[in-house]
Amino acid sequence: MRRPLSASLHALNVQLGAASAIFAFASVAGATPAHASKSMKAERCFFLISPDQGVGCTTLLRDKSVGTNAKITALLIRAGAYGRKGDYARVVRDASEVLKLVPSAEAYYTRALAYHNRGEQKRAISDCDAALLIDPDNTNALFVRGSAHQSLGDYDKAIHDYAEALRHEPGRTDVLFARGTARYSTADYQGATEDLSMAIDLGAAEASVFYLRGLAYQGLRNNAKARADIATALRIDPAIEAAFHPHR
Repeated sequence: MRRPLSASLHALNVQLGAASAIFAFASVAGATPAHASKSMKAERCFFLISPDQGVGCTTLLRDKSVGTNAKITALLIRAGAYGRKGDYARVVRDASEVLKLVPSAEAYYTRALAYHNRGEQKRAISDCDAALLIDPDNTNALFVRGSAHQSLGDYDKAIHDYAEALRHEPGRTDVLFARGTARYSTADYQGATEDLSMAIDLGAAEASVFYLRGLAYQGLRNNAKARADIATALRIDPAIEAAFHPHR
């Protein structure tokens, strides 16, 4: 018998932005402007990937001689640093400052990701729409918008956005996992097993991926594969079952 979709799996759907946050905020941190200055201030902001990177960018931004392009990059890098710390209010502030200077797909999806992680899904979708008007192939914006739709329970729109993201970047395991959860939520167990299997083949080894695939196999009445996946998940993380079924 298939185990019911628990409140905790719904929470997993809501929190899928965590995976995109790590990727997108990290990608912001890796940005450097062309012809970046090699000064000590610029070095600490643009080239030093560390917990102090945001501090380095703050120091640089206080320098009134900094040009507009360097300021934009420093704001985006600092937004990424704040995002990795979970300080989403400051992410919104810095991304908004960038948008006062230039229409930027990166700034829009960065702010959208912060809104998503704060539970402001309609704002997240609006910012992703704006990012995609500037850069229709932006996979981060597609992923964040898909996660926002999924958080609102609009699984069809989420699946569509994930499919578009995968069309541009077929090997993104975070997007495959996200689409797998959305497909599971619509009782498309075959589609869920396909996405989760592809994610596993590409290197995803988290307990949640195996456990969810096990639940999808239960939906397909393939109990042998279901038991094997759930056993694998429990070996990786003995607490995973309680996370999916907290009221047992």
